[in-house]
Amino acid sequence: MESLYTASDSEQSLVKNIMKMKVQVILLLLLLGTVSAQESGEKDLEEMDDNKMDSLTDENRGTKEEEEEMNLDCQEKCEENSVVIESSEICNGSETCSYRIFLCRQTFTQAQDTCKCFRGQLVSIRSSSINRSILRIVKKQNTRSDFWIGLWKSSRSRNFRWVDGSCTSYQNWADEEPKRSGMRCVNMGRKNGKWHTSRCTERLPFICRI
Repeated sequence: MESLYTASDSEQSLVKNIMKMKVQVILLLLLLGTVSAQESGEKDLEEMDDNKMDSLTDENRGTKEEEEEMNLDCQEKCEENSVVIESSEICNGSETCSYRIFLCRQTFTQAQDTCKCFRGQLVSIRSSSINRSILRIVKKQNTRSDFWIGLWKSSRSRNFRWVDGSCTSYQNWADEEPKRSGMRCVNMGRKNGKWHTSRCTERLPFICRI
């Protein structure tokens, strides 16, 4: 008559531990696969965003005919919430410039699109005097929010650039700025005029030079 083998308690415990380890390994592999797919998706999204941003810069503008065919819905959405400023001070006295401050909140790319609807760009700031002048204008507005200016960097670069392609020799960063990870867009603090980096998808009021 054959004898039946019964595993000892230690052997049963060992088998249970091995099974638990296998489950943990499988869960870890699944988690790593999910993270990898997420990172890949985020990278693809950043690439798409970079391409969108590149299309908004001055050097990549379309033809006059293409600009005239641009959808002007942004005007209807934001024009009533804007203030036009005529100032020779901001242009260093060489000419009279038109600035339009929009109090409606848009992402950076939406804000640049809106500026282009008015044949302008998000404002570029080339000196401390211009920065102070714009800050005085911003402080007069009935909002506590910071404002987009036309400075940004792609996820592929550590260097910031103005949307109109002008030189970035003047900078007015706040403490611990700028942050250079990923794609970043820049806003001006309404309290002191210092510059802060933000996610470009954040919605803020903005300033256009027309």
